[in-house]
Amino acid sequence: MSKRLSDLFTDVEFNETVGNGEVLSVIYNSASKGLMLQLSMDDVPESSCILAAADKIKASLGLSFAEIFPKYPSVLFSADRISHIIDLLHAKPSLTGKINGYLKNPEIFEGEGTYEITLKNGGADILSEGHIDKEIEKYAKGYFDVDIKIIFDGVTAVDIDNREEKIKLDDAGLPPPPPEAFIPAERPAVNKGAGYGGGFKKGGYGEGNENKQGRRPRLNILKEPEKMPLMFESEYLMPEAELLAGKAINDTPVEMKSVYEAANNVTVWGEIFNVEEKTVKNGEFMIVTVYFTDYTNSQILRVFTPSDKYGDYGFLKKGTALLVNGDVKLDDFSKSLYIDPKAIMRVKKTEKKDNAPEKRVELHLHTNMSDLDAITPAGDLVKRAFSWGHKAVAITDHGNVQAFPEAMNALNDIRKNNPDTNFKVLFGMEAYFVNDGHSLVEGCTNRSVNDDIVIFD
Repeated sequence: MSKRLSDLFTDVEFNETVGNGEVLSVIYNSASKGLMLQLSMDDVPESSCILAAADKIKASLGLSFAEIFPKYPSVLFSADRISHIIDLLHAKPSLTGKINGYLKNPEIFEGEGTYEITLKNGGADILSEGHIDKEIEKYAKGYFDVDIKIIFDGVTAVDIDNREEKIKLDDAGLPPPPPEAFIPAERPAVNKGAGYGGGFKKGGYGEGNENKQGRRPRLNILKEPEKMPLMFESEYLMPEAELLAGKAINDTPVEMKSVYEAANNVTVWGEIFNVEEKTVKNGEFMIVTVYFTDYTNSQILRVFTPSDKYGDYGFLKKGTALLVNGDVKLDDFSKSLYIDPKAIMRVKKTEKKDNAPEKRVELHLHTNMSDLDAITPAGDLVKRAFSWGHKAVAITDHGNVQAFPEAMNALNDIRKNNPDTNFKVLFGMEAYFVNDGHSLVEGCTNRSVNDDIVIFD
């Protein structure tokens, strides 16, 4: 069973987010008397809280050092998380001498997967020679499970008398580097042209989004849905749609059952059957998790948004059918796939039709009042039979008549809107026969069947 950090160190007071973190693994180095702990958290605390927690663990156990390696959901990554990574790297003795004050208060510009760090205090050449860009990339992968590329820009040179001495690393007495299990191998080479197509934007925001540094790019929600025809034919969807977010989707959707690994630019459609909301970062942001299905399989749609913009996503509700284009990603927490949307359109499903020249009349129909035999409400069944051109429909639930009122109301609505119809509901029941005889009314009590009784409901 997984343990929270506060469960393992009951006598130590931690920051709430850190204390509630799930301990994934613990490695103790007997030679250096150091502890390395991997902690899964569903929010990103201040870096000082993580460092303070490590110091408290070190003091509590009398260790020479203790270090916490955080693991976060990928959806929480944004440009400002790079500063979080830098803070944690700065605390590592093996990197402090290489970073110094060069990365203090940098400006971060975001392309597509590429982050340009503009330095104000010089040292870009020193940081590059010390491979700090690769360290940031490596720890972004380790902490958030995201692949990014870092570029240093701005004041590149620094005026010092002894540059070699400035970047010299004294490894004497330092703890060993973290195990490979915590930090992934160096990521594959990235196409140097990636992320440059539209230039860099501060904070990574496109048109219509707030231009605040460090915020994750939000999906561009249209103020008013834009009606437009679908650019493909589908046996499952009506030809008209409404664009809700991003740009019009022209790709034909694939079946959800064919989506089983991470991929870019995937288009699917599905009907929402559940929506969950969760606030993070002290209520400043929300993660909206949408479960939807095309009836070949189900997928998860995930949206990360500032809490004050949550109202823009009012279209994410049960029963709504969506056409979605986005990137399929792996959630490192749940080890399940989710779709990070780039565009969303609202669509309507095509309704099934009864094309038989001679319509049937269903005489054996169960509603949700028949346990283990049906789940559809009586009103929906009555209206569907009428829409298919049937002349009548019978309700025959197991041993009860509880669906009659709803079926009657549905019939009244149909006749009100269609005065000339002769459509009928046949009110029936699937009854049960038992052997007759005295045993049905005798033997369990001395009362006569003619005695008065009191029934309390």
